[in-house]
Amino acid sequence: MRTRLRNPAFARLLLVRVASQAADGLFQAGLAWLVLLSPEAQRSPGRFVLVLALVLLPFSVLAPFVALVLDRWLRRNVLVTAQAVRAGVMATVAVDAWLSAERAGWPVYVLVLVALGFARLLLACLSASVPYVVPADRLVDANTAGPTLGATAHAGGLGAGALLLASGLGSPVVLAAAMLLSVTASLVARGFTSPQLGPDVGTRPPYPRDVLHDLGDALDHLRRHVAASSALLTFGTLRVAYGAFTLLAFAATAGRGDDAEAAVTAVGVAAGFALGAVSTPLLARTLGLDRWAAVVGGCGLVLVVAAALGIDAPVTAWFVAAFAFGVVHQVWKVRTDTIVQRGVDEAYLGRVFLLYDVLNNVTYVAGAAVAALLLT
Repeated sequence: MRTRLRNPAFARLLLVRVASQAADGLFQAGLAWLVLLSPEAQRSPGRFVLVLALVLLPFSVLAPFVALVLDRWLRRNVLVTAQAVRAGVMATVAVDAWLSAERAGWPVYVLVLVALGFARLLLACLSASVPYVVPADRLVDANTAGPTLGATAHAGGLGAGALLLASGLGSPVVLAAAMLLSVTASLVARGFTSPQLGPDVGTRPPYPRDVLHDLGDALDHLRRHVAASSALLTFGTLRVAYGAFTLLAFAATAGRGDDAEAAVTAVGVAAGFALGAVSTPLLARTLGLDRWAAVVGGCGLVLVVAAALGIDAPVTAWFVAAFAFGVVHQVWKVRTDTIVQRGVDEAYLGRVFLLYDVLNNVTYVAGAAVAALLLT
């Protein structure tokens, strides 16, 4: 992969992704302490779902309007401007946390929604830009390397934020560090030429009179591309299961106050991500991407059932189930990204990736909500 993907444009896009997602991790660590994980916060499944809904669903409502940006504005400019605006929002949240002695009020929640909304826009923009910096026959490699390094950077940001909080520096310091990384991502993105990441001038749709009509046009395009729409629905189903698993893990560990068990579960997911990332480029070429995804899905289902029914040690059971979800999620994410990039016309690519992101958010929260209802 190092030799096949060696080109300056893809390396720069990777650097933007790593800096951006590391900033996300730091920002979310500071926010989690303010609203969910501090000693004063209530650790309950209902509150967990409420926080998920707060940070994920509002952008899902706005996404049809934001989606127009990626197919009409130069994506290089979106990366530069959105990162800069997000850095300003992060700085404002950091100052507010410092002035209010780390007590989050409603203005902070509004700013958080803005920052997280820009984060989702940036991820969709990065995915829509990949076909412009790598050849079509290397999309599987690129879709493995980019999200994996991004997820690693995100986890590193969360870990660094947790260490800073544990050292007593406080959430304002963590939020300020996130702001600096977001500024870095904006500066790196300035290195692209304006048209380098698309959209092509000839493929930009005219400005619509009706946003909902434009969204319906994109959905109709997906209906005509069965492979892309089927891949999205399949991945959405997995996200429902993953959301339910996340809620069950949170409820089980929070109920016992066992943070060590929660950490083991997180390590299991990370290990699964890593194995999926390392194995997919080779085995997708050997078996075919669809067949490899089916094999991984079947094996993952067996591991989850075994963890639920056949393993008596709770720590081991949570690790095995988390590992299975991590592998399947990573492999199916690469498959879905690649099918969408290959099967969707350029004029719709930005909107489809934002609809893809909305699907991820809604199905994940829905899975967690169903699990929370079953626990009550």
